Amino acid sequence: GGRTSAVEQKCLMDSGGLPGRGGPPDKPVVLVVYRRSKSGETAYGLLDQFKGYLVCDAATNFNKSVQRNQLTLVHCNDHARRRFAEILKTLKSKEKARGWAASKAIDYYKQLYRIESQAKDLDPPQRLTLRQQKAVPIWNAFIDWAQKVIDGGIGHSPSRRALSYLLNHQETLQNYCKDGRLPISNIQSEHVAKTIALARKNFLFADTPAGASASAMIYSVLESAKVNGHNVY
Repeated sequence: GGRTSAVEQKCLMDSGGLPGRGGPPDKPVVLVVYRRSKSGETAYGLLDQFKGYLVCDAATNFNKSVQRNQLTLVHCNDHARRRFAEILKTLKSKEKARGWAASKAIDYYKQLYRIESQAKDLDPPQRLTLRQQKAVPIWNAFIDWAQKVIDGGIGHSPSRRALSYLLNHQETLQNYCKDGRLPISNIQSEHVAKTIALARKNFLFADTPAGASASAMIYSVLESAKVNGHNVY
């Protein structure tokens, strides 16, 4: 294609850069694809043959793929937890009392992530058992508490929005507990995105869609090599 606009010159991650991870557990694949748009049709173009669990954030551009292929959504808990963490981060010292609900939610998440730390070296069946025994009861208490806080009419609007997000996505946020192969978040894909974003200023050649596509292909090879334990160089 021809030269692109100043906005498109940022290419990979600011426009249609889509990093994803998949493949069987013993042969992981990292795929980075450049498209001009992050629309639902673009996402479906990558997932049209895919069946199973889709680990992602709650972006609506995945909806078509989920509906057409009857995928099971596994929403990222980092995204939900971050909403509460941002509340505590932005409150001034004299306002800390207003963040009581966010603080309580973070306490629940600390318990859930502590279980994941215990489970990281287990095989999938063992991880599933641990989650069913320990994480599911915590989730039940977490959701019950969040619903009571919302029903009670919490006045702090950022906390109310964060709790509403949690409750609106409560099923998909817990779906990782259904299969020991699934992660609690999509942080691994976000790490790929961060790797690309850190080097973005060096992409002087990637000022066209073709250049961005070339960058995406190179990153796919490099990141797949890393996760398979190969010497990248």
